[in-house]
Amino acid sequence: MPDPVLLISGLLAFCACASAAAAILPASVRAPSRGIRTGVGDRIFAIPGLTALERDPDLVLRFKQAGLRDRAHIRLYLIMRIVLPLVAVLIGMTLLQVLPDHNRSAVWLMTFFLFLAAIGYVLPSIYIHQRAAQRKEAIRREWPDVLDLMLLSVEAGLGLDAVLDVVSKRIASGAPVIAEELEITLAELSYLSDRKLALSNLAARVDLPAVSLVVTALIQAERYGTSIGTTLRNTTRDQRISRLADAERKAAALPPQLTIPMVLFFLPVLFAVIFTPGIILYLMDT
Repeated sequence: MPDPVLLISGLLAFCACASAAAAILPASVRAPSRGIRTGVGDRIFAIPGLTALERDPDLVLRFKQAGLRDRAHIRLYLIMRIVLPLVAVLIGMTLLQVLPDHNRSAVWLMTFFLFLAAIGYVLPSIYIHQRAAQRKEAIRREWPDVLDLMLLSVEAGLGLDAVLDVVSKRIASGAPVIAEELEITLAELSYLSDRKLALSNLAARVDLPAVSLVVTALIQAERYGTSIGTTLRNTTRDQRISRLADAERKAAALPPQLTIPMVLFFLPVLFAVIFTPGIILYLMDT
């Protein structure tokens, strides 16, 4: 039988974490949705506020930046933010039952369980953030080459839609992340009435200054009728200069970063090689 103090502390910690999660939900999520008809199955299995939270624009954008576009991913994410704190509290209760008791107070138990519940609550967010960061880094690394390919396609006489189609097919094996984003943009250009919105969605999904700069230039070219080739040529030159400046800045920051590894790993070995023969000769003489 679990200790009642452990059980009560764990339940209080989980309730506190759940209350904090409910408190930070948007007002549109906490308020019941009106005028939306749902089926019998949706009414039975729906969690209050879950359907509204799945449509939250900020949350949907975060998942798009992570490359997850299915609503099932958002639902699983929301359910895991409910389940993982409870699982973490149960694991903590099991560990405390196995480990020897050292006069744990109720405040200590409450703090311990609250810490575990908080870890379980933030783990899904950390996963989504890391996935989005990896995807953004992949796009940032391949974007200058993709931009050069787009410029070559425009100078060959292709329009914007044809450029996106050709480039997305050419880079599908080497840069699948950018190819996927360009394919989505091409599809949005074909069915959205406002082409500016399709390009703006690309900048929002990628969330990189380099991509936003190109998107802004393309939107201005579409609006004012200027040459896309000239726009991409100027943008490519600026991107190349910026890329060179970033490389120089990283190279300039390298010597200070190497100071600590040299002190910790190189100098002790160097001193050992220099002083060890003398120490050995001294010990042999004595």
